[in-house]
Amino acid sequence: MARNGTLAKSQELQPSFHATTEQITIGIDLGDRFSHCCVLGPDGKILTEGRLRSTPETLARHFQDLPPSRIAIEVGTHSRWVSQLLGQWGHEVIVANPRIMRSASLCRVRQRSTG
Repeated sequence: MARNGTLAKSQELQPSFHATTEQITIGIDLGDRFSHCCVLGPDGKILTEGRLRSTPETLARHFQDLPPSRIAIEVGTHSRWVSQLLGQWGHEVIVANPRIMRSASLCRVRQRSTG
């Protein structure tokens, strides 16, 4: 689903969400200019991963129209406004302390725990 390292847009992700009644998990590693994202299915398999600009407009294109999902982000400069936006769109947002995490990639940690 990801092309040239960019994350698939919400309309490209919709079929994956409708194929399951279980919740999708998304991990976002926030950055100043770009953020890296990984979308996992209920079985822990990667549905898509890539990067996107760290702007409200870009986040809206990717996440606003998705069904409610669990989204994990790290504590940092952008975590407050990003978590507020994602929460307004109906997502469950988990703000994780990176000091507790064993890996910088939230998706990889989730994938190891399920498979």
